[in-house]
Amino acid sequence: MEEQSGRRTRGAAIPKWKEKQLCLFDSTEKCVSENASEFSKLVASEVKDPRLIPLKKDWRLVPEDVKDGLWERIKGYIIFLDEDLDRIPLIRNMTLHVADHAYKEYRNNLKAEYYTKRQEEERLEPPPGVDGGQWAKMLAYWDNPKTKEVAEKNKFNRESKTMNHTTGSKTFARVREELKRKHGKEPDPISFFRATHTRKDDSWIDESSQQRGSSMESQVQFVVESGQEDTSDVRTQIYVEQMGSETRNRVRGYGHGVIPEMVSYASSSGSRSSRSSSKGSFAKVVAENNELRRREEEASRKLAEVMVELEKSKTSQQQAMNQQMLMNQHQIMLWLQSIRPPPSPQASQHSAPLQPPAPVYSMHHMPFQPQYPMPVYRPKMASPGDAHFSQGGFNGGLSSGFLSGLVMGSFDGDVMRYLEAHGGLAEGVGSQGGSAESVGSQGGSAEGSGAQGGSVEGSGSVE
Repeated sequence: MEEQSGRRTRGAAIPKWKEKQLCLFDSTEKCVSENASEFSKLVASEVKDPRLIPLKKDWRLVPEDVKDGLWERIKGYIIFLDEDLDRIPLIRNMTLHVADHAYKEYRNNLKAEYYTKRQEEERLEPPPGVDGGQWAKMLAYWDNPKTKEVAEKNKFNRESKTMNHTTGSKTFARVREELKRKHGKEPDPISFFRATHTRKDDSWIDESSQQRGSSMESQVQFVVESGQEDTSDVRTQIYVEQMGSETRNRVRGYGHGVIPEMVSYASSSGSRSSRSSSKGSFAKVVAENNELRRREEEASRKLAEVMVELEKSKTSQQQAMNQQMLMNQHQIMLWLQSIRPPPSPQASQHSAPLQPPAPVYSMHHMPFQPQYPMPVYRPKMASPGDAHFSQGGFNGGLSSGFLSGLVMGSFDGDVMRYLEAHGGLAEGVGSQGGSAESVGSQGGSAEGSGAQGGSVEGSGSVE
């Protein structure tokens, strides 16, 4: 077609966005970083590709799955900040608004180049890359009388526009972000109006802009002279009074895609929307849910970290307590050793080494229990009145033979028979006419009387 017309047309703008890049988004979900213009070109190049986006008379007629594919391709080129991850549904919705605007410009360019400037016969040939059937539908739409009537009306409104801006291809969102960085705060509507409607020499671009801007600034000066403070709220109120309510589902000074619900002063100024933005509302709900879920996950993560720290602190405290107890016990032992008196040198030389105490057994635990009571004789010291006690009687009673026989005899035998055989003490009368009576037990007693009428009493115990 270029050979027939003899003209060389400029192709689609090729974006410089070739790989993933970081993109910053403002409160309206528009790209405001230094590569914002390249981002717009990236979106435009996607919607102008007839292999990806079919040619329709309206963006709303493009299938949703095609729009989803468009967003997935664009998202693949973006590096999001962590704080923007929850807002991805809103960013998607705004990006598709940008695609809608680029799609509309693409159709207008096709109409101007391949429909308006061509003769009726030449119009039948579709532009390069455009499907013939889709192009035939576009021709039928443009040839419709109602469509031509709407087009004439839009052309008249466009030519009657008297207020222009000086931002060029730079978006309003980018200009607002630059002013915010320069002054450290969000620009008020009157200051933003002057920044976007004056030239570099600070002169107004047209008479309409000068009248409106000068009127608002004069009102601000009057308020200050009356004693009130020049604040952003005062300027916003004056701007709304001078410019009127927002209409046609847009907000002046924010560009396409921004609706009054996104701007605080516009939503509260009685603005009227020409159509409902259900998709935008749905995206807002999804973004809010994402933020709530992220906050919940963050809270759960922090709670888990706190629990781990508490457990570590508890373990550390327990270890410190155990260590302190060991130190206290060690100090007590050292103190006890310090107060123990040292041994005397003389006592240590002459005293026998300490022996462990002998075990003490109770009587019923003794290993040997005699079958008969063993008489124990413990002589009582004779008093001067006991002259009748004879030495011979004593010797006759306990002779050396008796003692040796007692020692050599078995304690398990009949001790009584042993005593009778040796003329020892027994129950009855002895060889000298004496008598003895004995009772033996552990701790028992013996009692006897002699032939001379003397008496001997004794008691003893076996230990």
